[in-house]
Amino acid sequence: MLTYALKRLALAVPTMLALMLITFVVMKAVPGGPFDDEKALPPDVKAAIEKSYHFDEPVLRQFARYVSGALSGDLGPSYRYAGSRTVNEVIAESFPVSAQLGLVALAFAMSAGIPLGVLAARHRGGALDFSAMFLAIAGVSLPSYLVASVLILVFSLWLGWLPPALWEDWRSMVLPAVTLGLRPLAMVARLTRASLLETLHSDYVRTAEAKGLGARSILFKHALKNALIPVVTLLGPLVAATVAGSFVVEMIFAIPGMGKHFVSAVIDRDYTLIMGLTLVYGVLVIGANLAVDLVYGWIDPRMRAQT
Repeated sequence: MLTYALKRLALAVPTMLALMLITFVVMKAVPGGPFDDEKALPPDVKAAIEKSYHFDEPVLRQFARYVSGALSGDLGPSYRYAGSRTVNEVIAESFPVSAQLGLVALAFAMSAGIPLGVLAARHRGGALDFSAMFLAIAGVSLPSYLVASVLILVFSLWLGWLPPALWEDWRSMVLPAVTLGLRPLAMVARLTRASLLETLHSDYVRTAEAKGLGARSILFKHALKNALIPVVTLLGPLVAATVAGSFVVEMIFAIPGMGKHFVSAVIDRDYTLIMGLTLVYGVLVIGANLAVDLVYGWIDPRMRAQT
């Protein structure tokens, strides 16, 4: 198991370096810079600013300088805040908010998606099955901004039950968490249903039925555990989907998380903040996939034998 984990961890390092390099090159290729505004700066002033931030150096040297700083834990100053705040400070302030939103959304998706998939599989072909799958298809198809708009309209403006924005107490967490968790919920429900239906037709399930075990016992004690293995595998992509979806959700609900800072950094060409946030998002996604690989390797020894 240790060898399997080390191999997976070794593959994560070049992936992170490739992500950082691609992001850095793309940012440098985009026209404009962090100090461009409507009023052009004098050439000598602009040259002094670029020299102080090492913009006058070759691109690869700038990248090597950034990687060296990142390895030591220094992600540099944020150009958006004119050097008054570092990228580390922005991330330290916004990461707990985004992490809380993501965890609540994933908890909602898993706690509602798995039971929904189980109910749909148990009542295959019935009204409950069609209703559950209709909700799942809607969750996958509808964009986050549309879901957020409908939820704000109904539960904030019409009913007045929940606040329409900000991140202050548990009431303000409900709408953004539901908006962000709806797509993962739909994916979990559909996969749980399909996997459980396949498991229920397995030979060991037929053997259990032949022994006279009840349908509830077969479902929850024998079939469901094996049916959830693909759902565990889906957790890695689910984290990626949740991370990508948080950009729109945080902007709509005015949540002071990393997604909101990322969008603002792209608009302002804040290179160091974009790189720092991309690095954090990359670590989260790669870490989630690595954790899923390790759990899957622990559950299924055949995966460890193949590596």
